[in-house]
Amino acid sequence: MLKKLIQLALGFICGYLYINWVPIHNPFVISDFFAEFVLEPLEFLVAAIVFLIGLIANGDLLREGIEKKTFAFIRRKNVSIYELAVNYSVIFSFIIMTRYGIWQTIVLFSFSFIYGMISIDFKNTILAKNNEL
Repeated sequence: MLKKLIQLALGFICGYLYINWVPIHNPFVISDFFAEFVLEPLEFLVAAIVFLIGLIANGDLLREGIEKKTFAFIRRKNVSIYELAVNYSVIFSFIIMTRYGIWQTIVLFSFSFIYGMISIDFKNTILAKNNEL
């Protein structure tokens, strides 16, 4: 449980730092966007590393929340409501991040969701369901 709380905090902090280090100005001009990365390569590198750490942390929470906790909850297995709440509180983390940068949050959420869904092991989930029958 403590590991998941640390992972949730790490995902939020990395998302917040990513939003601050990858600014999107209105009106959006793509040449200015890329010029900023060329002129400040260290900031781009650090933002990319923070983005990947946040992506993995948030994607893992989403995956575990859907793959393990939700399926077990639906099958009426013994699931801690607190663990389920921690896994789904990543969604509230994204809602809070939209306050700081909506487009960056959309990008981070999209990649985290895709990473989480790709890493779901449906074969083991289906086998576990068939073993119950």
